[in-house]
Amino acid sequence: MTSSRPLTTDTARPAGHTSQLLLILGCALGLFLNHSTVVEGVNVSIADALLVILVFALAAQRRLIIPPFVIMFFLAVLAISGVTATVLTPVLFGVDAGPAVISDILKMLVSFGYLICGIGVAMAGIHMSVLRWFAIGASAVALLGIVIEVVGIPALRATMYYGGARYRGFMVDPNYWAVLACAAIAFLARDTKMRLAIRLPMILSLIVSVLLSASKTGLITMSVLLAVLAIDSARKSRLRVEIALIFVGVGIVVTAAWGTIAQAVNGLVDQYVEAFPQLQRVSLLIEDPIGAISEGGSGRADTWASGLTMVERSPFLGVGIGSYRAVNGSLFGETTVAHNTYLQLAAEWGLPLAILFLGWMVVLLVRATNITGDDVVANDGLVVRNMVIAFLIGSFSLSLNNARMFWLFVGVLIYLVYQQRWGEQGRVKPRDAGTAPQWTTS
Repeated sequence: MTSSRPLTTDTARPAGHTSQLLLILGCALGLFLNHSTVVEGVNVSIADALLVILVFALAAQRRLIIPPFVIMFFLAVLAISGVTATVLTPVLFGVDAGPAVISDILKMLVSFGYLICGIGVAMAGIHMSVLRWFAIGASAVALLGIVIEVVGIPALRATMYYGGARYRGFMVDPNYWAVLACAAIAFLARDTKMRLAIRLPMILSLIVSVLLSASKTGLITMSVLLAVLAIDSARKSRLRVEIALIFVGVGIVVTAAWGTIAQAVNGLVDQYVEAFPQLQRVSLLIEDPIGAISEGGSGRADTWASGLTMVERSPFLGVGIGSYRAVNGSLFGETTVAHNTYLQLAAEWGLPLAILFLGWMVVLLVRATNITGDDVVANDGLVVRNMVIAFLIGSFSLSLNNARMFWLFVGVLIYLVYQQRWGEQGRVKPRDAGTAPQWTTS
């Protein structure tokens, strides 16, 4: 890309000449992010095929750019964790992960593809359309779940419910679906292009679908997300102090009356638990939030302890990409993942790389919060920031390091944050996508 034009708001939204092909492919990708299945032990999605086509289309339209710091970090992770997995881990732990290393390297490359695709669709100015179709698809799947629950469609229930009781949509796991639904809620809550009369039923259907998933992680994610949305609204209000005092007051009242609230909720759950058995898990979460996540049938405490042991034994280099399950099996007889993205990254990448990545994520979120200038860019930044936050909250009890939509959201956020920041410093010259694509400032 040889143009020296500044990447300002105008160039970020070139609606007049953006290829219709990009728009169609991008919206289809967003829609099919609501699908995931396991084929021969590999988690695949229809969106993956669309990703390959869209990346080539973005390159052809000169919308495919890779910031140097992004590619350098990915290469560092692949090199360090790859060497660790193939050389160090067999010596330290007596384990050779074999094909799992190649498999996870491919997963990381796919994640990298979604990230640069996110940057590309944002640069083309179609990111909100892509995310809107993601949210529309999630809402449609949520509504389908409600219909199945009320009407009863045995064939769909067998396909879209985990264990016949927990709704998972077209995803492989009900917890994954619940976090995805929360990300869709985050988008719809601030999407100004759709009328509230349309958005509200969509949001309500997504909330109900989270309840139908019986995901404790989803319920916590949704609760924290709603608090974040409320804080965003308060920040924009002229009555910030008064609203802050109301939040504090409500918090104190809820804390003081938690026992009474829990008893009332459990009484309500008991009335409907036979018709909707998913509510039983809500009751467990109300009674003992921490215990419900770490124990309560989830077994997270033991799983996390295993991951911490790996970090303790190899804190700087980790066990290497793709080696977590093999090492876990060798040490503890369990071939599960960490069920915690932060622990998963620390155990596989090592603490330095994991801390560097998570620290950068914090910086990215803070900068997205403080975007100034163009109101449209600032609003887009907050929307995507909240979608990323939904996945970061869910990451406390799920391993979402390879989640497709997470990396797409991060890519969009990178462009929105740095495009605005560089626009203040001077012009940005994205080099030709066919040579060494990167961003430089002049």
